[in-house]
Amino acid sequence: VHWVYDRSVIETTISSSNPEFWPTNLSPFYIIPTGGRSCYNDEALSMLRSLPKSPLIFDKKATRESLLRMFAPDSEYAAALARRLKAYDSSQRTAKREPIEGPWQQAAIGHFLKAVEAGEDQTGDIQNVETDGFCLSLPLVARLSAQESDLDFDTTVADAVRMLSAAEDAVQHSAARASILRDVIRSDTTGSSAEALPAVDVAKRAMLVQTALTTSDEAIHNEFQSVLSRIPTTTAGSVWGEALLSAAYLDAVETFGKPCPDPGNFQSSLLAILTASSYSEAIQRNILGGGCNCSRSNFIGAVLGAAYGIGEANGVPLEWLDRTDQGLETFDLALGLFRGT
Repeated sequence: VHWVYDRSVIETTISSSNPEFWPTNLSPFYIIPTGGRSCYNDEALSMLRSLPKSPLIFDKKATRESLLRMFAPDSEYAAALARRLKAYDSSQRTAKREPIEGPWQQAAIGHFLKAVEAGEDQTGDIQNVETDGFCLSLPLVARLSAQESDLDFDTTVADAVRMLSAAEDAVQHSAARASILRDVIRSDTTGSSAEALPAVDVAKRAMLVQTALTTSDEAIHNEFQSVLSRIPTTTAGSVWGEALLSAAYLDAVETFGKPCPDPGNFQSSLLAILTASSYSEAIQRNILGGGCNCSRSNFIGAVLGAAYGIGEANGVPLEWLDRTDQGLETFDLALGLFRGT
């Protein structure tokens, strides 16, 4: 259900059903098996595979090599890209196309591969204002947040982000995301992370986000305030009502923007983080929001997963982990890095 921009498709096809692990493909761009991972999550997995268990370091060369393995010439990504280039040939631009079989390689990865081939040190696209860089940095952000390190948090995260997304706006929004995730993870040292994001307490969640954004620029603060202005006031139950498909929620996402770039991506992610009562509700509403819900889910899932854990009340459902391709590998890798912290 990735990159569905036609709201009526969501409203008529999924309607009141749970959208996760939808059995048939709805994406108009590409087809992967149910439970498969998007390119955004494979960027994060590339970083996770490159991190040593100890010491806590960021080895850019190791991360680069991990990305090259994930998106190698013999990968499913390369094969699907070849089919896509043929289907999207300029001579067929006006022709109706069916979704491409196989995973969709994003522009940031294409730029990265060309830069590496050219021997360039700067592999990130200075025009890229999307979330590829943040998704890549996610495991590193989590580890820097949970463990003592001599590495400077902001500088190290920015270095990782710039491997894929080098536009300053992307770096700034990635820093804001990283600060929010860091504060949720570190809240566990003084109390429960779940207490930092209590269910249906928008005010307390907003306070955490506002504190995390202290060093962000004025534009990002204004974006945050704009998100708050779209949240209904409620005293009990779900902020958006009991039904997962909420017209008010979809309206807000459309206002911020469904596509991949920031600031809309950042704002629509915050909308779910600030208002959902559980990990599953946040992800479900985000899927129904349409557009680039996969990139948003990486940030949303990281924050609420850190707050509520796996298999716990309001946390990541164990069934979801089991049904996600390489979900257990991801869990084992993360457990190996964080064991003992």
